Amino acid sequence: MKNIKWDEIRAGMVLARDVKGRFGRGLLLAGNVVTEKHLKIFKSWGITEIIVEKNQVDSAEGLNEQAEAPAHYDRIERRMKELFKFNDIKHPAVRELFQISLNRNLNLHPPQEP
Repeated sequence: MKNIKWDEIRAGMVLARDVKGRFGRGLLLAGNVVTEKHLKIFKSWGITEIIVEKNQVDSAEGLNEQAEAPAHYDRIERRMKELFKFNDIKHPAVRELFQISLNRNLNLHPPQEP
């Protein structure tokens, strides 16, 4: 899975997680292919990032590497959510700090081979 910022989202990418609006309203389910229409919807709802399948992402510069194993990613994400639980994660600055912290932890603690 890869976390993709707004300026890197392209039509044809496959969602790894559901896209939800600010108040939790579902906009597009995981597994769907992003189209130009979806990009307009995301923009109108203020979606700033999505999580897509890793093999669907071009090797463009600036993309953050996510863990190969979804369980590893989920474990680190839960840990970061616990650390940020007293913050308003919907605030753009806090969301950006959360994402930076998540990516840093994923890089510092790569998935271990079985």
